[in-house]
Amino acid sequence: MPHPGLFQHTRCAQSFPDSLPLLGDGLLCASDNSHKKRQSVPRQGSVEFQVLPRDHHAVLAAVRRDPRLLASAPEELLRDRALVLAAVRQDGAALQYVPEDMQRDREIVCTAVQRDGLALQFVHHELKSDKQITLAAVFQDGWALEYASEEAKCDRDVVLAAVGQEGRALQLTTEELRHDKEVLDTAMLQDPRALEHVTCRELVRSVLSHNGLALQHVAPEFIMDRELAMTAIRQDTWALQYVPYAFQRDPEFVLCALGQHGGALRYVAQELRQDRDLVIFAVSRHGLALQYASDKLKLDREVVLVSVSQNCLALQFAAPELKRDREVVLVAVRQNGLVLQFAAAEARADLEIVLRAFQQDSGALKFAAKELLNSKTFVLALVSMQGTALWLVAERFQSDPEIVLAAADEDPRILEIAARELWGSSTFALAACRICPAAMDVVAEQVWWEKKFVLAMLKQQVVPPAYITEELWRDIDVVIGMVSQRGRSLRYASEALKRNRKVVLAAVSQEGLALQHAGPEMRRDRMVVLAAVQKDGWALRYATQELWRDRLFVLTVDRQHSWALQFAPNELRCNRDIVLAAVERRGSALAYASQELQADEELVLAAVKSEGSALQHASKPLRCHLEIALAAVRRDPGALEFIAKELQDDPRLLQAISPSVLHAVDSSREREFQQNRVQEVQPLPDRIDDLPKNADLIPGAPSATPPEKLEASMREDAPSLSHGDVNASTPPTHGNVCTMSPAVQTAATRLSEQNRQSWPRGNANQMGPSQYPVSPGADPVSGAFFSRHRHENQS
Repeated sequence: MPHPGLFQHTRCAQSFPDSLPLLGDGLLCASDNSHKKRQSVPRQGSVEFQVLPRDHHAVLAAVRRDPRLLASAPEELLRDRALVLAAVRQDGAALQYVPEDMQRDREIVCTAVQRDGLALQFVHHELKSDKQITLAAVFQDGWALEYASEEAKCDRDVVLAAVGQEGRALQLTTEELRHDKEVLDTAMLQDPRALEHVTCRELVRSVLSHNGLALQHVAPEFIMDRELAMTAIRQDTWALQYVPYAFQRDPEFVLCALGQHGGALRYVAQELRQDRDLVIFAVSRHGLALQYASDKLKLDREVVLVSVSQNCLALQFAAPELKRDREVVLVAVRQNGLVLQFAAAEARADLEIVLRAFQQDSGALKFAAKELLNSKTFVLALVSMQGTALWLVAERFQSDPEIVLAAADEDPRILEIAARELWGSSTFALAACRICPAAMDVVAEQVWWEKKFVLAMLKQQVVPPAYITEELWRDIDVVIGMVSQRGRSLRYASEALKRNRKVVLAAVSQEGLALQHAGPEMRRDRMVVLAAVQKDGWALRYATQELWRDRLFVLTVDRQHSWALQFAPNELRCNRDIVLAAVERRGSALAYASQELQADEELVLAAVKSEGSALQHASKPLRCHLEIALAAVRRDPGALEFIAKELQDDPRLLQAISPSVLHAVDSSREREFQQNRVQEVQPLPDRIDDLPKNADLIPGAPSATPPEKLEASMREDAPSLSHGDVNASTPPTHGNVCTMSPAVQTAATRLSEQNRQSWPRGNANQMGPSQYPVSPGADPVSGAFFSRHRHENQS
């Protein structure tokens, strides 16, 4: 059968005049105004001709512009090879006008078919059997296979090239190649319509198993093949539209298609679209298939419910009676609020339906009924659900306090756009500030003049003093409320209220340092000052001198804070009984006593018994007092650094240091001694200049630092380990804290040196470990260890 492109080649057989008249030595050709020397001649038909001189270059240029000139060119021009090549390069169909010998020229033919594959029909039959020329033609146009030789049509390579360029060229090859799987796949990939030329059933089924929609292109003999139709539908459900009507009425076919996609109901026969079970089966898989159901089933409530449950947009295809059904519409708007536009007017005026739709999508509000948008009840429910909806309702509702507060309760940002006149109402302002405390900034000034509003604000939140007017600072209720929140607000109260005991007590109970803003009468009131000191001890600095003369007050605060003596006047610091009571609780209180009492032996002794480091506050002569020094180091070994230098060498003082302290120091000496034994086998440098840079870090190496400077540096480091942080209630440390004190290490060194001086000389083999003298403060085992290795070293 003829292919569709068979009659598309008439351009190759266009009618031209039998001959173009020659005028003089010129040749008539199509008009080209680019040559100025040409003379115009009358028109022939619709083509304008002009005289062209018989010049080779001019003719060549003309042919390149319009190859059709070869149709009426003289014989001598048609035998011009260059002219013919130029023509076929421009239009391969110009090969039909050249002489037969030119149609045998391989170069001309190749150029023509590469330009236009259909020029193969004008090639001499001797060259049509040339595979390369045929391949060049079908690569350019697959339909050129029609003009190929019979051998070429049986050539697999040529056919593959042709169907790869034009799939329907499959009809031009042999039946054997049409049943070749690779050839068929190539043709189907280029154009599925090539399947209509395949007569092998197995090949057709193979194609349909991969491309069900190709069912529309099968040969007529396969249209009624039930198995092939089922294969196509299983691969692609939309192939149902290409099966015969008899199959579209077949429930088996229809169920197979609907099982894959319910939208295939569109191609089901009309009588099956009325089947209730079949339609429910379809819409349960694709809700929008409701549009293809019968009108009767669109009225069925169950069918519509199944549809909108699967796809809410199916509501638009329901019957009008069901578009106002409350349950059906609610099911739809819960999925997408915008489907409210498909509901009936009665449903769009239902408060619950519109709220559900708005909750799902705020854009659904534009589809609500106007009478509902003008209802305050609806607007209240709307803004309670989403505060920003206040911007979408009528403008008159944006000035309603109840609605604005309901919106702000859900979204406090709404208060930023609230009408200015609303802030002039104390009720609205109070509720707004409860929602957002920062709203105090926009409350109208006249509202802050109302005592009732201010008292209510003080009950619900902290109010900065700047918001309270000068008149209200004279009101006792307002001031008590303010100082109960922030005690220092007492500074803004009137002078009369600063002398009010109730007000000041409320202030210092909240913040002790508020005492500084109280009147003089209150700062000398024992009860007020004690209440302030109980809250914050530093409030003592604001007590009056008259109150400090109250012995009962002094004793009371001294029991609470031992450091309170620093705020007492000089006469109290000279009071021996008061200072003694203070240092017995905490020895460091000696620092605040007068110089006379710091030189009192009994008082200083009581202080160091309470806190050893209190020795640093004693007078210089008492630091040389042995009894006081012994009491101090027994309480805190670190107090050794505060004892006079001449007393630190006293053996009784060294013996008083806790044994565990010296044992800890001796343990470190033991490790050092072991390192010394390793270093003793190495020769020492003769000069101090030969020492390495880090000689001080090498155990056993001679130190470049003189002993007196080393001792001075240890004493300079001693104050850095202060024991002032140890309070009076801290139990004795027994050397567990102060073992790293340079003063203690120096004492341990001195004590060890004293013990070593009394070690006997002789043979170590004749003496047992128990015969070596041991330091009273050291562990017997450690002492024996040191003595044994020391004797071996000397031997």
